[in-house]
Amino acid sequence: MVHAIDETYDNGIYDAVGTEINGEQNRWRQCPYVQKLQTALYRYLVDLSSEHFRKHVNPIYIASLAARSHRVKVMAEVQIRRYRKEDHEEVKEVFTIGMSEHIPPSCMHVLKQPLAQMFLGCVFCALLTSSKSILLPVLAVTLLLAAGRQSVSYMFNKYIQSCLEQDLNHIQQTYLDPPNASFFVAESQGRVVGTVACLPSEKDPNFLELKRMSVKKTHRGQGIAKALCRTVADFALQRGFRGVLLHTSVVQTDAQKLYEHMGYMKVSEFSAPEVIARLTNFTLLEYQLILKAHRN
Repeated sequence: MVHAIDETYDNGIYDAVGTEINGEQNRWRQCPYVQKLQTALYRYLVDLSSEHFRKHVNPIYIASLAARSHRVKVMAEVQIRRYRKEDHEEVKEVFTIGMSEHIPPSCMHVLKQPLAQMFLGCVFCALLTSSKSILLPVLAVTLLLAAGRQSVSYMFNKYIQSCLEQDLNHIQQTYLDPPNASFFVAESQGRVVGTVACLPSEKDPNFLELKRMSVKKTHRGQGIAKALCRTVADFALQRGFRGVLLHTSVVQTDAQKLYEHMGYMKVSEFSAPEVIARLTNFTLLEYQLILKAHRN
């Protein structure tokens, strides 16, 4: 019996985060009845305490089932819906905090660049040689690091402000009034915990552009971002677009892994327009997803 269950699970039939079954898109997993069945099955397997089960099933496997059961339960409590006017402040908060979280990894990215390391090393050595004291070069490098962080913070704050002025301060006119654009939120317990927007791409009108993707830190790792990505892909398919494209930065490694897992392919990489971004090799990545109906 355990063997049969293992084979069924390993084939992905009850995989809560799987994407295909027998070569077809796994759309049925969104059905609430299927989710209840998944949860019941996982709980049954986890709660089994017979000696036979303990002998034949790896403890790591049991822990994996428990984790998947928790994700299914969480996703059952999350609703993906269109933006409403009363969501405005929460949407701005989720996006602003999410973008601000990229400041520390961006600073680390800058410090890893050969140009930055060479500059700091030259300053340190020059001051150490001229002053014959360790205090002055240490203080100077510390001030330079603080100034560098402020520059990165300024770059991100400028981007956040530009996003607010460009569309997030008037979501209705930008995303809801046009027929081929939309704005979706993930709601949990009456609060907005995730956002995503989409509108026709200026670069290629055959593609829908995914924008403003953000999930609260407390709700990450629960499949919300994947659900938001699927929602945009479904919307693009319904509107007859060839695919979906998006842009992310070189420091957003978790986002890159998510998009690649969802079937997106990296098509280009280019420098951000700011001067400091060019000096520190801060690049932007473009990803594309070709929808199944339009694949050769």
